Amino acid sequence: MNLFIELTHDEIVRDIPYQIIAETTESARWNTGRCKRLYSELFTDEEKKQCSRIRSQARLWAFVHGVPNEGVKVSVQMLKLWHKLGEFCASI
Repeated sequence: MNLFIELTHDEIVRDIPYQIIAETTESARWNTGRCKRLYSELFTDEEKKQCSRIRSQARLWAFVHGVPNEGVKVSVQMLKLWHKLGEFCASI
């Protein structure tokens, strides 16, 4: 059973590292061999699939539409993955 949390616009801006993820994954640094090796070591295949969706969402929020004004439901597991990917992006 998945637990879901509904985040408001302000909570997303404050608590989700979407800007760091979007800027890092769009940069040249993302496609380096070092980054790819670290990414493969730290994330499972299932997490990589979910990270692909997270990266797309982060890009939309950061560069295209902005963060939605209405609440967004996210599972606790996905929220943890947002933070894990954000920490990874901040470290490279």
